[in-house]
Amino acid sequence: MLPCLLIPSRQLSRAHRVAVGGYGAARSRAIIHQGKQALESLLVQLDPVVALTIRLGFLLLFGSALLHKIVDWSSFETTVRRYLAGLRPGTAIVRLAAGVIVFLEVGVVVLCAFGPSGTLAAAVTAGVLLAYGAAMYINIARGNVLLDCGCSWGARRPASRILVLRNVVLALPAFMLALPVASRPLELMSAVSVGAAVVTCTLIYAAVDQLLTHSAPQEAQ
Repeated sequence: MLPCLLIPSRQLSRAHRVAVGGYGAARSRAIIHQGKQALESLLVQLDPVVALTIRLGFLLLFGSALLHKIVDWSSFETTVRRYLAGLRPGTAIVRLAAGVIVFLEVGVVVLCAFGPSGTLAAAVTAGVLLAYGAAMYINIARGNVLLDCGCSWGARRPASRILVLRNVVLALPAFMLALPVASRPLELMSAVSVGAAVVTCTLIYAAVDQLLTHSAPQEAQ
């Protein structure tokens, strides 16, 4: 005990401050960690099956749309020209706009397939859908009768308010990609569930799309 009594009081006070400071820093880190865990518990988490189903669904949707544009590029440019009719664009502007659209759709496909960030995938996918809806709505409001909405492989159909609503509805699951995904392993039954969900959603979308194909011309008249 005697050597301890010989330590200067200045060194003791410094050691005390270091010890107190270390304890305070550790305590602060513990509080921050607990707060982070509490915040994460309050957030809605997507099941991995749901998240993967949404990603694959938009991958198929935008992949099909992208292929449609590339296969029939001249018709795609004609559609873009009609959307920009009020601006009286030249050929260069039409081609630039068409290139930007294709670039955005490629971005959606890549982000849905490989993007590690759900937030970025949600922002780009929902942004493109809402931008398309806004373009249709503006042209409808201006009385610009479009011969084709530019969103179908089959029969051509004019843009309509119901197609604008369709894009708004599709943007909702796109926004869901921004939610955190629950951490659990995907098993064989999970893969089967994802496949069944994607097929079901695809069939439902195709059926609704056919209904809109037959209803849109009557609305445009």
